[in-house]
Amino acid sequence: MLKGNLEFHLPKKSQVQKRENMPALQLDDAPRWWEKLKKCDGNGSLALMFLTLTASRSGEVRGMTWEEIKLFSDKEKKENKYLGDWTIPASRMKMRQEHVVPITKEMLKIIESSGTTSGLVFASPKGTQLSDMTLLQTMRRINASDANGFLDKKTNKPAVPHGLRSTFRDWASVHKQSREAAEIQLSHKFGSSIEMVYRRTKLLKDRAEMLKRWYDFLEQGS
Repeated sequence: MLKGNLEFHLPKKSQVQKRENMPALQLDDAPRWWEKLKKCDGNGSLALMFLTLTASRSGEVRGMTWEEIKLFSDKEKKENKYLGDWTIPASRMKMRQEHVVPITKEMLKIIESSGTTSGLVFASPKGTQLSDMTLLQTMRRINASDANGFLDKKTNKPAVPHGLRSTFRDWASVHKQSREAAEIQLSHKFGSSIEMVYRRTKLLKDRAEMLKRWYDFLEQGS
């Protein structure tokens, strides 16, 4: 039992959680995995593609609505060199802070392939939100279709959707992308809350260029 002032400086036992990293797709396997994903059908696969390109969380993509998307005018596209913004409301973000993601040409193609024009972008056949299991099952099918599988190097377990964020972070590090831009794209806390708001706005162009390079890596492996 803790005595004295020390007990007031430590978190309660109920507040301490063991962090478990999700099985991630190995960077060398990513282009081969991406090629298989592109051959899959349905909005679950499209949502997984969009999740991969944006390094977003599953719930953020599955809950994405057309109302959250703003496409630029031709003048704005020329000035910004990307096509628009996806603004995720604070209520759907882990950090409970609004998050803005730049939309590239490749992302827009995926969005427009979903077959919807209002409400949920990646709706299920019944018009409801896709389940997290839908994306997970897509990854399981891809894993089963490959002779070697797509396994996390540390755990030897099949990669899962959330692990794709780690794959993106590994790529950014290996290919010497801006650490600041990568962390903000992942919506990780980076500096003070005031700095976070400033950086999110300031680095949208940089993040768009980074996401274009990430797409090129998935397509070409370099």
